[in-house]
Amino acid sequence: MTFLFFCYILSHMNVIFLDFDGVVTTPRTSFMDLDPICMIPLQRLVNTIQASIVISSSWRVGRQVEEFQTNLERFGLGRSVIGMTPVTNSMSRGQEIRLWLERHSEVTSFVILDDAADIEPFMDRLIQTSIQTGLTEEDVDRAIQLFQ
Repeated sequence: MTFLFFCYILSHMNVIFLDFDGVVTTPRTSFMDLDPICMIPLQRLVNTIQASIVISSSWRVGRQVEEFQTNLERFGLGRSVIGMTPVTNSMSRGQEIRLWLERHSEVTSFVILDDAADIEPFMDRLIQTSIQTGLTEEDVDRAIQLFQ
């Protein structure tokens, strides 16, 4: 039974594509550090849908996944970070997400948390946050509905 459960987990993955500025960093933190007020709803989302996090933020340029794991570990989310979307010079964020998804067929559902709207062709999966407030409980409620 354990083996079957393990196979189910490997073949069914929920993913959150996470931007930082305007989602988990806000003017309250001068966009320099994670905003604890925004991290509470993110924790709820990850735990509710048992999701993995893929960094889609421009913060990924020149950084390694381990840096994000360490930074998010302060909020108990370090192990949830499984990767980053590819960095391209000529593609929109949505196209970079598409490239990542093409390489990960195990993803069964996903949501994009971003304050921008350059997410085509996935506008129906976008939870667009406010740059002023970042991620809110209401945003998370909408995201959870996308997974149901």
